[in-house]
Amino acid sequence: MRSTTSLDELSEDLHPSSAAPLSEEEVRGLEDLVQASLPGEFRSFLLRFGLGAHPGLVIDLEWITEWTLRERQACEGAPWLAVSASDPFPITEADAARLPRLAPPILTSPRPTPGTMLLRDHGSSLVSILALNGDLAGTVWMTDQRWGETYWWPSAPWIHDHRWGYVHCGWTTPIPFLDWYIGWTRPPV
Repeated sequence: MRSTTSLDELSEDLHPSSAAPLSEEEVRGLEDLVQASLPGEFRSFLLRFGLGAHPGLVIDLEWITEWTLRERQACEGAPWLAVSASDPFPITEADAARLPRLAPPILTSPRPTPGTMLLRDHGSSLVSILALNGDLAGTVWMTDQRWGETYWWPSAPWIHDHRWGYVHCGWTTPIPFLDWYIGWTRPPV
């Protein structure tokens, strides 16, 4: 799924001089860490802006590495929880078309989300994850990292819609990475 925002448009909102682009080798290192290929748009962002640029958020590669390895280690002791970033992302375009009406079991799971990588920590065990494959590759989702009863919804925490509460935000369509990123740099309308 492609963003409505282009890298050039994003560059207009950011200060590219504050960016430190990642090298191809560093991007391949991240792919090795998550054990899957990165979606093209996210990959291009990393090669152009690195982990982010002012006033946008900065992607915390140390946090991604630490929690990816922690998750992998936890699954070694509980192999029934193990999933792979190369496994299919479980939500399809048909599922997403029914948002926010989706209900268990479509949006719940007792284990980490297959076909994703960790992207951003929001505190209180809420994290944004990036879908790496399937119909919705390159979209960003919010989930609960406790994995007791995992649920997913499109990640747009900068939107404050009181009908849904802060966490869900009322965002009802999948959000591609660049649109998600620019949502952090522009004030809500």
